[in-house]
Amino acid sequence: MKFSGNVHIADISIPEIWPEQISSNKDDSVSSNLYNSIFTYLLTEEFVRDLIPVRFPDAHKGSSGHVLTVCASAGMGGAASLASSGALKSGAGLVTACVPSELRDHLPGRKS
Repeated sequence: MKFSGNVHIADISIPEIWPEQISSNKDDSVSSNLYNSIFTYLLTEEFVRDLIPVRFPDAHKGSSGHVLTVCASAGMGGAASLASSGALKSGAGLVTACVPSELRDHLPGRKS
């Protein structure tokens, strides 16, 4: 995982018996449908690796996706910053943050 820094994948130890315990507590048809629709999966390194596209050495911001974050509350500047930074750190080549004018000068990057 060349572009991600240190990645730690850990088993969070969901017991195998957990779905059976939930199913045994059902007492009506509505609960039965709910309990029977619960599935758990353990994401392995191999599974996640297959989901992440290969980033070519000659890739640039125009070939790595463009994300638009729309953050509409002036009181939520942290949310705008976190959403935009998260998109960049997860691999987007370019992020455009659509924010109220009060937030524009408080976010890093080009202002327009």
